[in-house]
Amino acid sequence: MRKLRELLHLKFGAKLTHRQIGKALNISPGTVSYYGQAATEVGLSWPLPEGLDDNALIKLLEPKAKQLRKRLEKKVLPDWPTIHKMLAQKHMTLMLLWDEYALANGSSAYSYAQFTRHYKTWSKQQRVSMRLEHKAGDKGFIDYAGTTLPIYDRQTNTVAFQAQLFVMALCFSQYTFAYASRSQTLPDWIDCHNRAFQFFGGVPSILVPDNLKSAITDSCQFEPEANPTYADMAEHYGVAIIPARPRTPQDKSIAENAVLVSSRWIIARLSKQKFYSLEALNNAICALLIALNNKPFQKRQGSRYQQFIEIEKPALKVLPETTYEFATLREQKVPPDYHVRIEGHYYSLPYQFVGQTVLCRYTQNTVEILYDNKRIASHIRSFEKDKKTTVDEHMPKAHLNYQQWTPQTFLDWAELTGPGVLNVAQIIVRSKTHPEQCSKIHFGLKHLCKRFGEHRLNQACRRALVLDCIQFKSIRSILERGLDKTALLKALPESSTPKHHNIRGAHYYQQR
Repeated sequence: MRKLRELLHLKFGAKLTHRQIGKALNISPGTVSYYGQAATEVGLSWPLPEGLDDNALIKLLEPKAKQLRKRLEKKVLPDWPTIHKMLAQKHMTLMLLWDEYALANGSSAYSYAQFTRHYKTWSKQQRVSMRLEHKAGDKGFIDYAGTTLPIYDRQTNTVAFQAQLFVMALCFSQYTFAYASRSQTLPDWIDCHNRAFQFFGGVPSILVPDNLKSAITDSCQFEPEANPTYADMAEHYGVAIIPARPRTPQDKSIAENAVLVSSRWIIARLSKQKFYSLEALNNAICALLIALNNKPFQKRQGSRYQQFIEIEKPALKVLPETTYEFATLREQKVPPDYHVRIEGHYYSLPYQFVGQTVLCRYTQNTVEILYDNKRIASHIRSFEKDKKTTVDEHMPKAHLNYQQWTPQTFLDWAELTGPGVLNVAQIIVRSKTHPEQCSKIHFGLKHLCKRFGEHRLNQACRRALVLDCIQFKSIRSILERGLDKTALLKALPESSTPKHHNIRGAHYYQQR
């Protein structure tokens, strides 16, 4: 489903060709074609309508896509090496070779036009290299320079760390951006991209990085997988990530050339200077970068800057209104307490998602929790360890009632239930030393009320008051034995002993 949404995003939002989308998502251009046509027929575009979840999207597109699929008859692939060898013979032509091939395979043979097209494609692949033609604004090539620049400590005058030189060059004008970062880790990698896009004043359609871990987590030649945060940044800017093949520098020859030029033009000139901060180093790099981009080409007309301003900058995609904020993405399974742990702090989400796997996206200021690409919870970021942030709407009703309980809640409920229950509740609240003791009795009386009814509970409470036994077990026993339905005996007077002069009272012993 993520690929389907990305397909619609790149086709209708980024306006990429079917071949570009196919390379970015590792699917065939034909698949891109019939899913894009299906979306057009059902009236979908980008952005997708709000509230359209993954299940509704697939139900909407899949029937149309199935109708558009064409099951092509399998063709017999010619033996290209043999054909290539036979073509070297005198008076041999592709037409003669195709006639023999078609006669041997009948309806399973390619047409002559397809035969010649496939042969030319195969023959080009046999060459050692092929020159690529780049369109303006199409790609941005990215790499780090192998040589580093030292940053010194002012107090000890020793090297504090080695600064890494990040380089991005546009494909057509070769307009180059360079920036020194502290490391090649993911936060610095994302920050360098943000600065590069601000420097260019736009975004290319495709990013071609190397296979470092900050960019690509799985450098498979056929199905590379981008780092989740890097992919999130690409989605924010509306670009596709197509990394170079492993150990194939010719895939990013422009980046290799930009690194070479930057190393000679920038690093070689600054290597004899001492820098005590990244800011000072980047100020020096900025001055040299202006000179580098304005330097005239040796074999082309104009300079990098001139080609960029006149041709490439208008072809770049417009920057979003906000710069991408670095975010960490991590999948978690929701525990029974419906709180996910993010760097020592717990954040709530709706209890209905207990047991499901959700995607947590958190920045320096916010935390978002997503399920099926739909946000189900958001919080302000907290850095308090072993604390929790809970939203009342995320809690079950029983948990919410328990959390919001106070002694006054007990008294309010008792007043609505009846005078007998209210008298018992008032005595219990006054007698208990801790409110939580009252809460347990409150919930117990509510259970008895639900089981036996308000009238019987009031009668039982009245009987318990007369007998001076207002414990929960006593009230429950009265109800279970049905004693609340029997008449209560009149209470005896305080003293049943008759007054007589022979009977000594308490004052007699006090005098003695």
